[in-house]
Parts: sequence; C-alpha cells; structure tokens
Amino acid sequence: MYPLSEKSARRGVSGLAGTCALLLMSVALQGCLWTKRSETAAMQERLGSIEERMEAQAAELARLLEVANVVLLRNSADQGALLQQLQDQLGQLEGQIAETRHLAETMQRDEIDQRREIAEQREQMDEQHRQIERRLDQIARAAGMDVVLQPSEIPRDRAAHFEAGSQALRVGSHSYARALFREYVVRYPTDDLADDAQYGIGSSYLQQRQPAAALGEFRRILGAYRDGDVVDKTLMDMAEAFVQVRACADARASLEALIQAYPSSPLITRARNRLREVTRLPARSCQE
Repeated sequence: MYPLSEKSARRGVSGLAGTCALLLMSVALQGCLWTKRSETAAMQERLGSIEERMEAQAAELARLLEVANVVLLRNSADQGALLQQLQDQLGQLEGQIAETRHLAETMQRDEIDQRREIAEQREQMDEQHRQIERRLDQIARAAGMDVVLQPSEIPRDRAAHFEAGSQALRVGSHSYARALFREYVVRYPTDDLADDAQYGIGSSYLQQRQPAAALGEFRRILGAYRDGDVVDKTLMDMAEAFVQVRACADARASLEALIQAYPSSPLITRARNRLREVTRLPARSCQE
C-alpha cells in the first residue's frame, strides 16, 4: 500500500463524506418510488439494481476507510473523529442495504399471496360459471330448446346412438333428441338411418308446434335423401306444418305428391282423407 500525505488523506476523506451523502440521498429517492405497489415487477427489477450498486459502493467505501484508517492513526484526534463519522455512515449504508433486501423479500411474498388469491378467485368464478352453464342447459332441455351435447352424452356405438335419439323423442325430450340426431347425421351421413335421424329432427319441431323450423328440416330430406324410405312420412308431416302456418295450397301440394309418388304407402288412406279436410278449410284458416 502506498503511503498518503496528511493533505491527501484529508482530501480523500472529505471526498468520501460527500460520496456517502450523495449515496444516501439516492437511496432516499429510490425509497419514494417503492411506494407504488402496483408496479411490483418493475420495482423488483430496480431493487435488484440498486442493491447491486449499494453493495459495490459499500465495498469501495470500506476499502477507502481501511486506507484512511492507516493515515489517520498517525494524525490528530479530529481526524480520528472524522474516521468514526465515516464508519457510522458505512453502518447506515449497510442498514439501507438490509432494509432494501427486506423490502424486496416482503414484496415477493406479497406478490405470491396476491397471485394465490387471484388464482383462487378465478377458480371460484370458473366453478360458478360451470354451475350456471349446467343450470341453463337443464332449463334449455326442459323447454325444448336446442342444446350442445357433451362428448360423454353421445354413445360410441352407432346403433346405441340412434336408439338414444329415438328414445329421447318418444319421451318428449325434444332438444336432446335433436342434438343426438344432428350428431348422428354428421357422423354417419351415408348410413341407412341417416334420413330417419333427419326426419326425427323435423318431427321433434313439429311436435313442439314449431312448423317453420320443422319445414326447414323436412326440406333437407327431400334434397339429400329423396331415395330414402321416409319421404312419404316427410310429405305427410310437411302438409301438417303447412297447415299450421296457414299455407293451405302448399299443404295440398304435399299431400298430392305423396298420393301420386307413393300409392302403396301405408299413409295413402290418411293422406287422401287429410287432403279432403285441407281442401274444405275455411278461407280464414289459409293465406291464399
């Protein structure tokens, strides 16, 4: 270590005192910024940077104190007092470092607690949402509104799938029946029972007195399954739907098409009788 003159020592010690004052002022200013709890992530980054700088400065201050101590031991008691002042400032700086670390750890714990609380609240909200969806689904099914099936509600076996839709239609669970039949048509569009499934959809609407929706589904049969074995039933039910919407001419056309195209159908007698009834409907029952 190189020896220092008394004047150099005084100048060095005075410079150290100024450096410490500036450093403590910087720490105080940084402390004001930490009060903004909403900027947790940015604050943690700044805390780490400040801590590194403070530790480096503290190490440098300690080194200079060691140098100054060698010089001041050979000088007056006033210089010894100045050394004590610097040592006190070093202690304050170390206290600031400890406080900074404590604040950083507290903020980290608070952030972890906040994240845990947010996660718990989110899970509670998700569960409430699931309960509401289940309840709405129950209400929709009870009211006969269209619903979306869960994968677990759809039988994997083709025959079981069609039977589930048929059973639902028989017991009046129209929305469930439609959902099953729609999925059946999607999964097995070329199956022999695909047209029956499509007919089940239209029939369920007709049973609920929703003739317009029923007509839309029945027309799909005439377009995609004209060679199927449910066309005669489809024409018969279309006539009923047309009567409900007061389209008597269309009802008569459907019945006449059934009678002409399917003379051996088991519905032929019923179709002829219904045609006579529709022809005699009063004008107020039709929109001609």
